[in-house]
Amino acid sequence: MYDTQGYLVRWNKEHEEVSGFTFEEMAGLHLNKLMELTDNTPVESLLQRVQKTGKTEAEINLFTKNGNKIPFYISVLSDELEGKPYMIGFGIGITGLKRVEEANRAIVENSLQGLAIYQKGRIVFANPAYAQTLGYSLDEIYNMDAEQVENLIFVEDRQLLNMRMQAALSGDEVAPRYETRVIRKDGSLRWLDVSMSIIKYQDQIAIQVAYVDISDRKLMETEQARLIWELETKNAELERFTYTVSHDLKSPLITIRGFLGFLEKDVAINNVARLKADVQRIYEATEKMQRLLNDLLMLSRVGRVTNPPEKVSFVSIAKEAADLAGGQIRARGVAVKISREMPEVYVDRQRIVEVVQNLLDNAVKFMGNQPAPRIEVGCQGSENGDPVLYVRDNGIGIEPQYHARIFGLFNKLNPDTDGTGIGLALVKRIIEFHNGHIWVESQQSQGTTFYFTLPGVEKT
Repeated sequence: MYDTQGYLVRWNKEHEEVSGFTFEEMAGLHLNKLMELTDNTPVESLLQRVQKTGKTEAEINLFTKNGNKIPFYISVLSDELEGKPYMIGFGIGITGLKRVEEANRAIVENSLQGLAIYQKGRIVFANPAYAQTLGYSLDEIYNMDAEQVENLIFVEDRQLLNMRMQAALSGDEVAPRYETRVIRKDGSLRWLDVSMSIIKYQDQIAIQVAYVDISDRKLMETEQARLIWELETKNAELERFTYTVSHDLKSPLITIRGFLGFLEKDVAINNVARLKADVQRIYEATEKMQRLLNDLLMLSRVGRVTNPPEKVSFVSIAKEAADLAGGQIRARGVAVKISREMPEVYVDRQRIVEVVQNLLDNAVKFMGNQPAPRIEVGCQGSENGDPVLYVRDNGIGIEPQYHARIFGLFNKLNPDTDGTGIGLALVKRIIEFHNGHIWVESQQSQGTTFYFTLPGVEKT
């Protein structure tokens, strides 16, 4: 029991035992000497509340004689005794509850799982794991307004997340878990597996979320899907490869077998002219087989048999390739212009010479009836630090719907043309083995440009 000034008037034995003060020491002690409010407000505010409302409750720390503080929950009422106003306080120790709270707080703060509470569009509580995932400090998170909080969610996921939250607040049943993407402070994306529940926080409805960062799992799933797609693509290519090779090898074998029969008859009747024609047809069939086998062997070596990369001027690569393709170029009367303004690259020289030679041969082959055939080799800027090189012609061109198809194995747009249909597939593999990529820009009757990237010497 206290008087209106806050001095102790009467007490029970439990008060003495808990505080450790003797009867003589307890007499006349002021509230300031016996307790403090845990919300850091002055003890006098407790007296004012009781005098104003007649009762109040508070969480306090009770001081002991030896200097310890014991957490208590008290109820204080105003009353009269012998006509004088007094205050009567009843308290219960909450040390056990405090320890449970502290243990729970430690679990939350040290949890690897992100935890947060949303209320009226803002984040009113978050643990360190939540802040770390987003790349912000806890102070930055608590100071965010509703719009900034919403912008933490990836734009494509915001509408669905808002719908889930509104449904949960309305009491509708929602999926207990879902996946969403968030935007970190540095602009990067993270995937989260989120669970959501409705709670009361500080006597108001709130949404509590707990999540696990699953970005690494998502990355693995993406890589797995890529590998499966790659395997399916290679299986389809292998199937097409097997069919095409068996067909293309069978054709010259049938020719050879057939003309061997003619050869035998022509020898028997001594028909020299027919004999020479038979031998020529057999020779052409064996040449076709040899070309196919050479191309297949070259294709199989990409990424397996390599020469050490070296710094080399792309001008010298283009000139060497033009010399190797010189026979066809001169026969068709094609003017070849090689730019002198091309950088050095860091490549397997022999393989890249093969790339340019293939592109030059391809350009000559598809000049059509162009009266002034022309091929240009040059450089057009860079991409991610790698030079973008090109081989451009003014030939018959390629319709856009065939642009992706031409790089496939054995995909010949015109089956009547020379070649095995392996050339551009080989070019693509060699470029990709150098961590580059190749694409085509062309319109029918407007020429064709093959662009490709190669590693520049700056990256070595």
